[in-house]
Amino acid sequence: FARVMRALGCAQWRVEVMFRLSRPLARIVQSIFVFLYVNLYVNALPEAWSWKVPKLLNFADINRDGTLEVGEIEDLIFEKSRRLLGGWIVWQTLRGLLWLKEAPSVEISPISD
Repeated sequence: FARVMRALGCAQWRVEVMFRLSRPLARIVQSIFVFLYVNLYVNALPEAWSWKVPKLLNFADINRDGTLEVGEIEDLIFEKSRRLLGGWIVWQTLRGLLWLKEAPSVEISPISD
């Protein structure tokens, strides 16, 4: 990637910034795809499906009727995966900012763009 940026004539500092941000951005995009995959998979469950809730999974029974229905599963998985995705995006963003603070891997010329 850095070779392509240099070949296009971009300034060295831009190449360094893009190189350092490419890893967190790629991880964020991958996590969004996983989020979509999980939620689409859960939404594919048949609507008539239900399950008697064992005591261990009582937290998942939203309406406390003793059965776990598809709507409750969808709501639970969406809420948990949304929070996990949000935390992961914040984590990767902060990691990317910390990587930007590190010293550059190569000497950057003082010529400004």
